[in-house]
Amino acid sequence: TMEALRKSTSWISTTSRGQTGPPQGQTKPVSKPPVVNQSGAKPPSAGQPDSKPTGDDQSGTQPPATGQPDSKPPATSQPDSKPPATGQSDSNPPATNQPRTQPPATTQPDTSSGSQGGTGTPDNTGQKPGDSAPSPATGSGNQDSSAGKPADGNNQNNPPVSRGDNGGPAGIPAAASGKMVLGFTAEDYVGDRASYNSVVNFGQHVDAIATFTYFVDGSGNLNSQTPVPRDTIKTAKTKGIRPLALIHNFQNGFNKEIARSLLTSATARQNLIDQLLVVMPREGYDGINVDIEGIYPADSDAYINLLRELKAALKPKGYWLTVSIPAKTFHNPRDGWSGGYDYKAIGELADHILIMTYDQNWMGGTPGPIATLPWVEQVMKYAVSQMPAEKVLMGLATYGYDWGGPRNRALAYPNAMALAKQYGATVNWHQEYQVPYFKYRDAQGNQHEVWFEDQNSAKAKLQLIKKYGLAGVGIWRLGFEDSLYWDVLKEYRAN
Repeated sequence: TMEALRKSTSWISTTSRGQTGPPQGQTKPVSKPPVVNQSGAKPPSAGQPDSKPTGDDQSGTQPPATGQPDSKPPATSQPDSKPPATGQSDSNPPATNQPRTQPPATTQPDTSSGSQGGTGTPDNTGQKPGDSAPSPATGSGNQDSSAGKPADGNNQNNPPVSRGDNGGPAGIPAAASGKMVLGFTAEDYVGDRASYNSVVNFGQHVDAIATFTYFVDGSGNLNSQTPVPRDTIKTAKTKGIRPLALIHNFQNGFNKEIARSLLTSATARQNLIDQLLVVMPREGYDGINVDIEGIYPADSDAYINLLRELKAALKPKGYWLTVSIPAKTFHNPRDGWSGGYDYKAIGELADHILIMTYDQNWMGGTPGPIATLPWVEQVMKYAVSQMPAEKVLMGLATYGYDWGGPRNRALAYPNAMALAKQYGATVNWHQEYQVPYFKYRDAQGNQHEVWFEDQNSAKAKLQLIKKYGLAGVGIWRLGFEDSLYWDVLKEYRAN
């Protein structure tokens, strides 16, 4: 649902979903987790199947604002093995149960001839740390044609939420009739204002934000390894946006052992709950997003125990319980990445469930789409067969991956477009998968493939919300998109 930005005290390129490097002249981020596997090899702790191309080359005409397809776009990656009798054909990509649900560190486009850059490569645009990257199509950056409004709570779709006299939580939101938008915020480096700028400029299209702030250890202690984004929370509230505290187990990757220690100890779980009941009212959160990833299948019941205890503690106080869970098209209890998540039991306890329908192909694997339309639809079909559709939020990505050269890397959407322009590459559209991609050769002769998400791929997926009666969408993450993306979200919410 989801990325996400992980916490650590050192700057190394990461495999956490969609992180960006600091602009030129900025210090290395202290809020980034270290890179797992710079070589692109799959992390051993993930327990995920390696992927391989299907050989299914399908391309077609592209929507406006993209280029023409070339003759043989790569197909989405598929796992080497999958449980028998799943009913899935090779023509439709199955859920790949990715080893990372938060995207890797995004990088700025290379501007020096042939430079690979890698994580933390400056973009030499002269932007200040808080500035948003301009969109090649509009030149407007993170600006919305309708966003020139003061942060006065005038959310056009959701007016400011009413709160008790003590300024407590706004309560669990009612059914959103498919229009709910949850945006994830994070800081990739000291001074990163991209998520904040999105809240300021596009907050009228957002109902809730989840701040990637709190690492929870195996004893249930909360650690805000980046500063609590109080300005983002304050701005969100003035716009009628509900802030959620995201808790995660990302430490040099999603740490299974930390998850096991936390989940299997009643004392640790209670300690986490006690600390949340202090943090949430102090920082003004309306609830939480549980982003505990990579749990062992054997710990499935323990994870459900945590959700049950959280619900018992939070609901009477009016706090909102949401979770982010891996995408899958069937339940394989032996799967090392998604086997620990019982969709049915989770659906009975959580108020809303963000299903992270992105990273179908990840930075450490073979090139392919971030999220194909056929795969996302298969995931949604399975989800609504297991849990109430009105609780389900479909994950949308705003990033892409550049495979090739010395090191694979992640890119925010505007930087992907700038990279295509830099190398004179034609942006193609894959008709079956409903996603854009392009290829280029750098100055050192290395061949690259870039697959990413944009406003057109988002628009295609948004049709699934009404089709399956979903609650809405969750966006990983705010700050990687441009105004065209929000034009699509605005149209979706209006209709």
